[in-house]
Amino acid sequence: MSLFTKKDHYTRVSHYDGEPMEAAMSDYEQYPPMRVWGDSLKYILATVSGRIFPWRKPTKEQIGQIHRELIGYAYSHCPTGEELEADIAGIEKLWSELEKKLSDNAGLVQYMNDWGSCSRSFAQFPATLVPRAIALESAFGTNYDNAGRYHKLLPGCISTRCAAVEPEFVELRRRAHFANATIRQLIPELEQYVVTPSKKKLARVVTLGAGLLVELRKFGFTLAQIQSLDIVACDMDESLLVELDTVFQHDFGVPFAESGIDYRFCTIEEVLADEKLRKTARVLLIDGVLSYCRDKQHMLEYVAGAARLVEPGGCILCDWQVMEVSLIRCALVQCWVSSMKPELTAGRAVRKAKWIARKLNMQIEYEIDPRNPRPLGVIVRYWPR
Repeated sequence: MSLFTKKDHYTRVSHYDGEPMEAAMSDYEQYPPMRVWGDSLKYILATVSGRIFPWRKPTKEQIGQIHRELIGYAYSHCPTGEELEADIAGIEKLWSELEKKLSDNAGLVQYMNDWGSCSRSFAQFPATLVPRAIALESAFGTNYDNAGRYHKLLPGCISTRCAAVEPEFVELRRRAHFANATIRQLIPELEQYVVTPSKKKLARVVTLGAGLLVELRKFGFTLAQIQSLDIVACDMDESLLVELDTVFQHDFGVPFAESGIDYRFCTIEEVLADEKLRKTARVLLIDGVLSYCRDKQHMLEYVAGAARLVEPGGCILCDWQVMEVSLIRCALVQCWVSSMKPELTAGRAVRKAKWIARKLNMQIEYEIDPRNPRPLGVIVRYWPR
């Protein structure tokens, strides 16, 4: 079946409880499904043609019109003078960076004219948020507005539509929910957990390439449940500390330091080499990581290292991302700079996952994205023998 004849929306299935953006996926009137041509290909072609043909490059007048529309939208939608002043100041602060990106990107100019200028938050994404981990918070309906306030995305604007039905965000929620459910399955004591200061940690969870820990913060986990786990997380981006504070304050009303999480700013290899973690993890997450590996051998090394940290009966949860036209649009049009190398098809991802399982003599379970006619991901659970 060709790219143009597949259905262009997620199938109607039950949604994960407690996540508003999941429920919003069924609101086709307010958040219509994203279409291959209208939401991706036409902007990709505009960007490419603008780089090839000088007469297709954006003009100063076109770029200036976007600035005027952003200001006009703020005047129309800010409920108070104080918010309006802060919103306009935020637009001016991010404008120089956004203007640079618009000047060489006809597709982004077209996207801003069609959608992005009618929002109090979207301009932040190509200007300053992408490719930082905080950009992925939109999958759960929250992010920064133009004034830099972390807030619930406003209903009806392009940021919220993307949050609800952008394939990358839908797949992120699926992966995060799968990880969350796996932790609950393998650590059933969590459901009856009662806070006691002297209580021993229930089990260890190790998460590699942890970002902002959406698997642990969402889908009904409480702060007490997070604190009951012995969580070891790692990421190389030390700037995440500020944003970890932001999201923990928003979700739980406490600074990140009160989470009890051992968050290490180091490479994945350093955690895998930590002898103190050997055979101690009930669940080990390699979420959104393997698609960044150099090659198949590099992936094998990560999973083999993870297997050494898992206790008997524990599991490794990882995923492969699959190429989809919206990923190309994110990279070319919306300035998402990434070294990710998605698999061309879900079938190729499954074959790679099975090859690793055979090499390491592990049991394997996998799920291909069941809700999207264009699968964007394959989730894998490995069970070391």
